[in-house]
Amino acid sequence: MDKFATLLIPTITPIGWIDYWRSLVCKNSLSALHEKLCGSTSLKPLNKSLQTFFVKEPIDEIRRSFQDLTTYCAYDVIACFELYQVLYPEFTKRFPHPVTWQGMLEIGNVYLPITKNWRKFFDNNETRANNENKTAAIGVIYAARELVEKLEKPIQSYKYDPWMWSVDWSCRRGEKFPMWYESLLRTRNLIYMPVEKLSQADVKLKSRVVPRLFGLCWGPYPLHYKTDKGWGFLTPKDSRIVLSDVPEMEEVVLRRGVKATIPVKAILSVIQQNIAEGIGDVLRTHSHSSVSIFDFHKLPHPNGEHDNVGDPISKAFQLEIEEGVLWPIRYKKEFSDLCRARNTTRFWGNYRDRFQEQVTVWLDENGDEGAIAPSIIPAGTVTRRAVHKLWLTAINPKDDQMIGTNLKSMVECPQDWHIVGADVDSQEQWIAAMLGDCCVGKGIAGATPFSNMLLAGRKTDH
Repeated sequence: MDKFATLLIPTITPIGWIDYWRSLVCKNSLSALHEKLCGSTSLKPLNKSLQTFFVKEPIDEIRRSFQDLTTYCAYDVIACFELYQVLYPEFTKRFPHPVTWQGMLEIGNVYLPITKNWRKFFDNNETRANNENKTAAIGVIYAARELVEKLEKPIQSYKYDPWMWSVDWSCRRGEKFPMWYESLLRTRNLIYMPVEKLSQADVKLKSRVVPRLFGLCWGPYPLHYKTDKGWGFLTPKDSRIVLSDVPEMEEVVLRRGVKATIPVKAILSVIQQNIAEGIGDVLRTHSHSSVSIFDFHKLPHPNGEHDNVGDPISKAFQLEIEEGVLWPIRYKKEFSDLCRARNTTRFWGNYRDRFQEQVTVWLDENGDEGAIAPSIIPAGTVTRRAVHKLWLTAINPKDDQMIGTNLKSMVECPQDWHIVGADVDSQEQWIAAMLGDCCVGKGIAGATPFSNMLLAGRKTDH
């Protein structure tokens, strides 16, 4: 390696480096494994008394003790060698064929060249994601503050709002913002901060208040949240009910016996107005409970009816939002900004930490060329497929809107070098076809169904 090569690891605190290191290595200590597996056969018992010498002692003392420390490291190498001497026979018992051994060595030997674009990629994605999330956060707070102004003064009209009636409108002493608004922010001292100065980290974009801010509807029916049922929607028990026949307000019992006043007429008015404007009906299952004159139906959960929906703006409802089944009555632009931020930053939000965990080695002073040697687990699944939480799980690029999906394109060669791709489709079928023709078909190509299907060119043509 070049004498200027540098090793970059994620920024960690001086105290936390041990925990970070432990998270990357074997959970069992070398001395414990060596004593258990090699205690009776070892050439020399492992002495770990100098283990903390490199951490606690000054560099001058380390230099003076160079010979002793080098000997200590050498005995660690011998201990590792003795461990492999014990473990290798066990491995060959389970996997006797040498191809398995060579294959595991080969697939674990991964070298990914990178360039300065590796750092640019991270910075660009961070900037894009932060901008998207900040736009969404500002939109949510703008809608929240405007609702406070509209619904709180002068006559507490929030009591008649089909969505905001069930949130906590009480205020702390001396403050003008209600408790539900405070719950949208990370800390109380952000309450009076100008909207444009808030960052995406200051706002809880997944708060239960957010769907209420936008007045979300499932078809023509307004959304409602129940603690034991999750998110759902309210439908009239009697579809023929007339608006003039229902009371303005009605007292209901919510969670744990808490009483609240529901704006019956306002909710029914929204439903009837939506239907009159041509908002189509939705498929409904049986009622899961009731609230006043309304039936409560749970939103459909991807895992089935027994699970509750905790976030109606999640990925599971992206199609319904795009098709207008789940839609906002107010602040439509702000809702669109929030959905776009959720969709575009979802991948990067899940993978940014994995990206940062990659240990990069730069081969020149400027950091223009480098490499990553990821720790691949050669047989990490039941079917013995290789596993890596970044490189072998990252999806292929879908579109330019989803931030970070072009992650694999950051594997770049230095100048005058090229990467040759070889992705074999149905590789197992190829192998099975050759083995079948050799063993069963007496060497005749196409003698077995597998090889016949392979020669046909398509799996359906056989």
